[in-house]
Amino acid sequence: MHETTDPATTDGTPSRRRIIAAGAAGAAGAAALGVAGASQAQAAAGQALILGRSNTSGSASTGVTYSTSTPTVAVHNAGSGAAALMTSARSNGFAGGSYSPNAYGVSAANYANSPGAGAAVAASGRYNDGVVGSTLDSERVGVVGINDTPVVGSGAGVIGVGTNIAGVVAYTSASDDSALWAVNDSEAGFALVAFGHTQFNGDVLIAGDLYVTGTIYCDNPIQPLPDSLPGPLAPARGDSMLARAKALVSRLRPAR
Repeated sequence: MHETTDPATTDGTPSRRRIIAAGAAGAAGAAALGVAGASQAQAAAGQALILGRSNTSGSASTGVTYSTSTPTVAVHNAGSGAAALMTSARSNGFAGGSYSPNAYGVSAANYANSPGAGAAVAASGRYNDGVVGSTLDSERVGVVGINDTPVVGSGAGVIGVGTNIAGVVAYTSASDDSALWAVNDSEAGFALVAFGHTQFNGDVLIAGDLYVTGTIYCDNPIQPLPDSLPGPLAPARGDSMLARAKALVSRLRPAR
């Protein structure tokens, strides 16, 4: 996947407090903007935009059209404030989209040259979900996380942290698929590592060695494999899942 912007390199993740603070700062900026608009001159609909003043067009919208490869509108703040603040009382604060199948509806980058607590995107849902990703294509995924570093490190493609709740929840209602896939294509490392008590309420297919450093508790005695495995545990199904996982990863990983 080729980025339209240069991604930032970071070895930390913003804390929840930091993300919420960023949202609070935006709300404070909106309030300050409203106060400034009440005391300064305004340009009405049909008039030219006045810099340094709060402008209003009432119920009339403003459109800007451009036809070159450079951005239609560029906004830069050389100080410590945000480059732009967009809010809406009854709809989305910002709506972005693209008609190109090879472009992004929204593209964000952190241009810092050193790792820190920042990120390309910080989202705080407050009392709602923080990030929602969806797709209608059966061959695509709702959310993608890529860490394409060429060296071994302690980072990850995706991390989910729950302070007093589950860090990650995997669910499916399909009878012939799995809620969670774990694949290690190196043929040497582990596909899945679990620390702590692990519980499975259903069949588990492991295509490889299983190392256990604790005790295995079973409702039923351990038995040898039957000649054929039923349903999603069939070897052909397992091979198909592995092939699908590799196909998804090969499409998403940038070519070196």
